[in-house]
Amino acid sequence: MHPQSPNFLLKVIKIYDEGGFSDLLIAAKKDYVQRYNIENKYWGLYEKRETNKPLMALKTNLNQLASHYHTLAQKTKSRLNYREAQRWYRVWLNSFPKDPKAWEMSYLFAEILNEDKQYAAAVSQYESTAYDYKNHKKSAAAGYAALLMYAKREAELTGFEKTQWHRQSIDSAIRFANKFPQHAEANKVLTQAVENLYALGEYEKAHKIALKISVSVKDATLLATAWVVMAHIEFEWMDFKRSENSYAKALKYLPKNAPSREALVKKQGVAVYKQGEISRQKGDLKSAVKHFSRVKSISAEVGLVANAEFDAASALIGLRNWAMAAKVLEGFRRTNPQHKLQADVTKKLAVVYLEKGDIKKASLEFEKVSYLPGTASYQIEALWQAAELSEQNNNQRAKKLYADFVTRFPSPLERAIEARQRLVELNERDKEIFQAAKWRIELVNADTRGGNQRTERTQYLAANASFALAEPVFDSYRKAKLTIPLKTSLKIKRQLMDKALKAYGRAASYKIPEVLTASTYRIAEIYQDLGLAIYNSERPKKLNEEELEQYDILLEEKSYPFEEKAIEFHEVNVSRFADGLYGVWVWKSLEQLKEFLPVRYNKKERNDMIVMEIL
Repeated sequence: MHPQSPNFLLKVIKIYDEGGFSDLLIAAKKDYVQRYNIENKYWGLYEKRETNKPLMALKTNLNQLASHYHTLAQKTKSRLNYREAQRWYRVWLNSFPKDPKAWEMSYLFAEILNEDKQYAAAVSQYESTAYDYKNHKKSAAAGYAALLMYAKREAELTGFEKTQWHRQSIDSAIRFANKFPQHAEANKVLTQAVENLYALGEYEKAHKIALKISVSVKDATLLATAWVVMAHIEFEWMDFKRSENSYAKALKYLPKNAPSREALVKKQGVAVYKQGEISRQKGDLKSAVKHFSRVKSISAEVGLVANAEFDAASALIGLRNWAMAAKVLEGFRRTNPQHKLQADVTKKLAVVYLEKGDIKKASLEFEKVSYLPGTASYQIEALWQAAELSEQNNNQRAKKLYADFVTRFPSPLERAIEARQRLVELNERDKEIFQAAKWRIELVNADTRGGNQRTERTQYLAANASFALAEPVFDSYRKAKLTIPLKTSLKIKRQLMDKALKAYGRAASYKIPEVLTASTYRIAEIYQDLGLAIYNSERPKKLNEEELEQYDILLEEKSYPFEEKAIEFHEVNVSRFADGLYGVWVWKSLEQLKEFLPVRYNKKERNDMIVMEIL
């Protein structure tokens, strides 16, 4: 091949150019660049001085071909013209990669790839233009354009490929911001990269870059974003103190009317709340109270503030700071009347007031607790506690609460019977005799209806109540005097006697030792009293001395059987020594027998024998 061969073809190109034969000109140029492409052996056969002109012509013609088809493609939007232009840009860059103007051709190549919607290829070419050459006037523009191409390409993808492309775009953004920090969009691009890294869960990298932004950027919007990302990441790292501070910094730069502000304030409040939780877990209740109490000064979110107040109160209870716990719980109750924790507040207040020594308030709270949803046993204990506390300073309220207890909790029987017993005692304390009697009757009736719920305790209380109910009947019987006409007054006394006997018989039927022996003694007294009443009854006024003597003998005969009956019941009582019953009523019966039968019961030997039996 002759060294001047290219020059002949160049002359043809010149002729076509001067003659205005554009189609022939383009064809000749193509022929030249294809015939004398950079891979042709021609360039290695001759010295540089001989090939310099043809080489410059190759560069020029490649440039003109690329420019021609680029312009044509922009006009026609033809895919063939786009591809033809790309072909000649690619050949030029492969032929002259170190040419000082290579970056220009690279940039134009990237531009036409963009115009042809070949975004992936455009990304690569823009990045090459930006980073593979020494800095030039289009370096930063190319780097930024590459980011735009990433976004367009990402929009076309789905699934794993989209994720991978997104990650590459983040790396490119960071590279761009680091390479061209003076670019108008550099800080914005870097901040967006931080947000994207956070979204992908790459916390370490995102936090590091965000920290860099926080000390190098002045734009308030970008600073707010960086601090928000750092705050979120620190929250995820459970570094809640740093997170709280970062949220504060973010809010400092965020406009007052920013839509995201409310959520960030809430998140900052949660960070403070979490510090309280951690302090509580470590057993540092004082610090826990401090943190929980700070939440309301930061966040206005009702639910969070309410939970923090409740937890602060719980920590104060743990510290046994009853006064402050009461204050916080009372505040919670006022400001959150519909909160789901109100039931727990009531329970805690009941305990706090109790420990604080505020009996009145404690009783009121325990009563409220008894109406809260829960197990019956829990409600029972709460109402019982309320009633017992009221006994200390308000008998009327205590009586009301025990009466409510009987109505609300008839079962289990034993506790309901105990409530009636308390009502008996409270009414006796207030000298409400009729009310006391009423509750004794209720107590006895409740035990009678108790069935298999009856216990030793219920029967003991019922027996004592029965005995106490019998006592007024006995008193009425004893007060009845036998007067003229004897037949009439005796009938009345006998009727009262029958009532008393029946009442004591009912009490004795429980077989409770102290009640049994007391009832037996009273029965003996009833018979003894009737015998004495008959003998000491009023005498007719018109009897002479002899008739009066006869009348006395008659009354003595009438009273004797009742004395015998009294002795019989006292002996029954005394016989219980043998059963191991040594109560006061047995001893009283023995004393009575000494009076009735002194020969038999008032002997020292006999008494010694009884004592020995006891011992």
